[in-house]
Amino acid sequence: MKDLITVAMAKVIKGNEAKRASSNLREGEHSIDCLIRLKGKIKKAKDYEQRIVQKADPWGILAVALSLLNDVSVASLVKRSQGEEVQSRVKWIKEEAKEAMNELKEATWTTCNGAVTTELVAEELIEVVDDIKKIKEILLEVTAA
Repeated sequence: MKDLITVAMAKVIKGNEAKRASSNLREGEHSIDCLIRLKGKIKKAKDYEQRIVQKADPWGILAVALSLLNDVSVASLVKRSQGEEVQSRVKWIKEEAKEAMNELKEATWTTCNGAVTTELVAEELIEVVDDIKKIKEILLEVTAA
């Protein structure tokens, strides 16, 4: 399958449509035989370089923190982590961990694919075929008159 077609098929399904459709299917094996026409535009942005910083393992950090904090259970930490005051510190902690990891292992650069945006419409081809039949019938009527 050509890359353009593969991208179009993947992009034409928006958001949670596939998940919603899957939940609507009845249990069991289903046969399918359909043709679909995809029409529209696909635009791919220029690839770009991005700096990738190594991330600290949060579970490793938790293990070290627990070993340093006597008499603290995982359960008590989880309960205390649910407050809003803790969430306000999360951003600061992430930045601190990012800087510490950068000191241990320098960030690397990688090439990232440019974003792909689409303006696509999917039509079941059987509907298109019916429309073509109607057009042919109208043309035959017009030419016969």
